[in-house]
Amino acid sequence: TWSEPFNVAPDTLLSDVLPRVQADADGDAYVVWHAIVDGNEEVLLRRTVNGAWQPTENISNSAAASEKPSIAVNPLTKEIFIVWQEQVNSSNWDIFMNSYAIQAGATKPAWSGPVNLTKSAGRSLDPNIAVLPDGSLSLVYSAEIPGAGGRSAILFASKAGIPAKPELLAPLDPGLKTSINRVLFYSKKNNQITFARNAGNDDSLLQEYRIYRRKAEEGDDQFVLLAALNLATFTYKDADLVTKQKYAYLVSVVDKDGREKFSDAVIER
Repeated sequence: TWSEPFNVAPDTLLSDVLPRVQADADGDAYVVWHAIVDGNEEVLLRRTVNGAWQPTENISNSAAASEKPSIAVNPLTKEIFIVWQEQVNSSNWDIFMNSYAIQAGATKPAWSGPVNLTKSAGRSLDPNIAVLPDGSLSLVYSAEIPGAGGRSAILFASKAGIPAKPELLAPLDPGLKTSINRVLFYSKKNNQITFARNAGNDDSLLQEYRIYRRKAEEGDDQFVLLAALNLATFTYKDADLVTKQKYAYLVSVVDKDGREKFSDAVIER
């Protein structure tokens, strides 16, 4: 059963707006169209986040006419790629794209801003874009054939995606064994932390394991780095500790890109 229609854009100020829709793996929707904004044709986007509609975003935001958008969404990474035809002068159009992805030198996704993909001498029109599971992009559009009386050819272009990094998995089976050293009136304890390699990780991509410690009664924000271990070491001895104080430990794995994945905490009893 279809839901009741939701009014994504109450008034576009146009009769022909060419809405297009995509969705991600979580079921969120992404809708693009072109409409009049402050007297100019612009490409607009409205999307849902966790099912809730967000404010409309101006994707083209240019001084010239922007029309006929197409959208592709990577269902897993939620990267957004929007293309449209942009009037670059009184008689010529080019294909522009604005992408929401992790840009060069950044760690968080952001809009790239409009980029001219064609820069053609003749008119480039009617773009359509698709994204493949590996992040590669496919673009098709029509292009005016010079000297052919307005006839068009269909052009296809592609861009290889950046391979997705494999998920980093936490070390397995963190454990803790306590022993007490007593000599006359002197006693100290040792805590032996053990863990196991996670076979789901590719060791060639890893850098090291790390051990963190806090007092048992403290919160998790009090964990401090205790030691860094090489990839062949799965045990660490925390020696000469105060006997009456109890401790908690975390084990993590760090890859060569600096990503870190933590195990569950183990707490001394």
